[in-house]
Amino acid sequence: MAYIDEKVAAICALGHFAAAAPKQFGPYFEKTIDVLEANYNFFQEYVRIETIVCYKNLTEGMLKFTYGKIPEYHKGLPVQNRLDPKLEEFIQIDLISKF
Repeated sequence: MAYIDEKVAAICALGHFAAAAPKQFGPYFEKTIDVLEANYNFFQEYVRIETIVCYKNLTEGMLKFTYGKIPEYHKGLPVQNRLDPKLEEFIQIDLISKF
């Protein structure tokens, strides 16, 4: 069980680092996505849950890295400012397909 606890803690740390310090974490986004892909279908439930939470934190970090802050959301309006194409592709292909 210690192995799984360490794996969960490491994935949690990656997500928190990405959300808290996106400018410093910027070079590691691609490697982190690869790690999350490898753990998305892990047999232990806690690892899968933490992987999903890390995806959310990673997305927040990527938005902060690209735009300096999370873009504002206006309910009911069509998209007025598109996201970076690479970021938009990550959200549509990696995130939406997993939720």
